[in-house]
Amino acid sequence: MTRHIKSKSIKIGSGAKAPKLQPIKVDDTLTPRFRQLALELERATLNASSPNTITGCPAFRRIVGLGDAAIPLVLARMLENHGEWCLVLRQLAGANPVPQRDRGNVPKMVKAWTAWGKANGHIA
Repeated sequence: MTRHIKSKSIKIGSGAKAPKLQPIKVDDTLTPRFRQLALELERATLNASSPNTITGCPAFRRIVGLGDAAIPLVLARMLENHGEWCLVLRQLAGANPVPQRDRGNVPKMVKAWTAWGKANGHIA
């Protein structure tokens, strides 16, 4: 069983909005588990600035353990509230599409991951 998730528009740079992304298909059985883990991760790392603190969180490791099927959910969550989802995506994807010069610039990081998600079939 699948359901569709729509990603929200985000502000990039000088107030320009990214276009709304097309719905993506996600397995319904994975969605509730991911949402619970996402809340746990966000709560546990709310004031964390260290990547080691974030990646050491049990919820982070459990999300990564969901595998590739979680990538569309992580991308959608990142577009909703940013946060440190780039770290999760790096672990799941085994890639980092964010250019060195843009690291630390959340809007540019989100833009790079959105482009990566489209190019790799995770976002239509």
